[in-house]
Amino acid sequence: MSEKRTILVIEDEHAISNFICRALSASDYKPLAAASGKEGLSLFFSHGPDLVLLDLGLPDMDGVEIIKKIRGWSNLPIIVVSARSEDSDKVAALDAGADDYLTKPFSVEELLARVRVALRRVRYEDELRDRFYEEERLRQEALRRIRYDEALREQEYARRCGPDHRAPYAAAPEGGYPLYASRRDDRFDRAPALGRDGGAAVVQVREADLPQTAA
Repeated sequence: MSEKRTILVIEDEHAISNFICRALSASDYKPLAAASGKEGLSLFFSHGPDLVLLDLGLPDMDGVEIIKKIRGWSNLPIIVVSARSEDSDKVAALDAGADDYLTKPFSVEELLARVRVALRRVRYEDELRDRFYEEERLRQEALRRIRYDEALREQEYARRCGPDHRAPYAAAPEGGYPLYASRRDDRFDRAPALGRDGGAAVVQVREADLPQTAA
């Protein structure tokens, strides 16, 4: 069973707060209720909710100020639930960082639908972040493997050609990436080489171009 999502309800009207909290509990959310802006910010910092439902007309501070304070710490979804219906109030709240605006009176179905949309966006962003970290981990692992293989090639070249010789650089293909060459006993050697972008290339090296070792 998945953990319940915590939703902070900052609403000073007791009847509306209870109504919202009951609806959230019935939909398998975990509500937290605050009757003032100061209490709401305290619960935000102490509980780290997944979403905030915020009334703008609070007794101790304006809801837009609360939005700005929360946005200074988190990008969690904030849905304004307010009786203010003027466009200027909606624009101010959305510009401050609110994700959605629901005007009172409202239906429970619409409120819960907006909550689901906001949490779905968060889940999608979390999945994208996890995918990015996994791809970065795989990229770093591939780079470590490339560096390890390159070190083994250089060690093998030093063993065959002597410790005083470094693997020569062959002419780079178009793009300017240097290619390593190693030596074998046959006349020509085809050695795989890696450029700085991780791309592979093959270069032919003549036996005469490689340093000679004492018999």
